[in-house]
Amino acid sequence: MKTLIALGVLVSAASGAAAQEFQSSSLPARMDLRGGPRMPTAGECEGSLDLYFRYSMISGNEGTGGKWNEDFADGLGFRVGGSGEYHVSERWSVGGCLTTGVDVFRGKGGGGVSLDDWVVAPIMAGPMIKVYFSPELYAEGHAIAGVVRYGSVGAKGLGGLPLIDESWALAWEVGAHIGYKFDVDHGKAPTPQLAIQFGIDYERWNGPKFNQSTLPGASARAVQNITFDFGVWLGF
Repeated sequence: MKTLIALGVLVSAASGAAAQEFQSSSLPARMDLRGGPRMPTAGECEGSLDLYFRYSMISGNEGTGGKWNEDFADGLGFRVGGSGEYHVSERWSVGGCLTTGVDVFRGKGGGGVSLDDWVVAPIMAGPMIKVYFSPELYAEGHAIAGVVRYGSVGAKGLGGLPLIDESWALAWEVGAHIGYKFDVDHGKAPTPQLAIQFGIDYERWNGPKFNQSTLPGASARAVQNITFDFGVWLGF
């Protein structure tokens, strides 16, 4: 009986070792059964879909002797977009991104007069770079440019007197994100990946157009925002 037990233990150990060896050396990297995020491989490409919710601190002189944050409260909004990246090495990648969305700045007022809420919609694109600190943790930096669409704004309490006309202007943004990948990437890209990202950005939008009937000769200055965002990154 002791001999049979000893033989059983030896056979079980040998079977476990053979299975582990087959898993680690015989299966391709993309079929690795261990699961979890992996460090990228040089020469790979991947893309993503991105969704962010943003808080924008508006600032800058507005051109009539006041400041934008005296006319409007800080904005709330979102961005949706995509990116593509090429892995130069295990730790570094380069690529580009495209983003669009909407920000809403609540109008302020006093003395029975208030401004309409201001709706602004940017569309921007540009290069980005990423560094991977571990399979889960990475940082991304970007510098993008494009255009922004300003909505019109009137003065409530003055019969809707127009102050800002609907217009388009040039815009740019620089910023960075820290991302963390969850344990859903069972192999390397392009298997689906999920991450959360936190970021901070500086954006500058060229000034909108003041209504010349109400504010003759007035020229609006640039809108400047410091933004904080939180969102989801879906890689493929």
